[in-house]
Amino acid sequence: DNSTDAPLGAISIGGKSFKLDNVVDVNVMARRALKDAMPGMMVRSVIRAIAKSEMQEQLSKNGGMFGAIVGIVAAAATEGADDRMWRMLPGRVYVARGQVPVGLHRLAVDQRSAAADINIDGQYALVALRIYDGVIIPSEVASFGRLAAAPAAVTPEKPTPKKPSAPPAAKKPSKPAPLPAPAAPNSSAPNKT
Repeated sequence: DNSTDAPLGAISIGGKSFKLDNVVDVNVMARRALKDAMPGMMVRSVIRAIAKSEMQEQLSKNGGMFGAIVGIVAAAATEGADDRMWRMLPGRVYVARGQVPVGLHRLAVDQRSAAADINIDGQYALVALRIYDGVIIPSEVASFGRLAAAPAAVTPEKPTPKKPSAPPAAKKPSKPAPLPAPAAPNSSAPNKT
């Protein structure tokens, strides 16, 4: 089964209208999850009821009237439906995508106007809305990226003439150090033969 609330059709912002696409119907998901989980929930409930009954009986036998009262209070305090998972989720989730000029815009969903203007100032913007009792409640706009700033007017500069520079002086190759002269044979040394 689908949700009982009327489906949304279009969102208008910046003088443009964009079709809303239903991404997910959370009510249908909740019903399906409940249907799938029901057999296990029934088994756990029966086991829990048997355990609580046994606990009350033992408290009544061992604690008298005071034990019976404690058992009844404990059983009542621990019983209750667990609906935390689905209670705060929206009935349906929609998405629309389009291009809107930068600036303040009034947003409307199916001709119902939001209470506040939306400020679009980034290259990409994400606006989350919640409709509660027919009132459109926008979130803060999440902007991603920055739009390129308009180029500033540039005045052409006159080129300044370059002064000719002298070529760097060429280095003269350095002379290698002279090698030591070979020693002359010493004639005063005795000759061994």
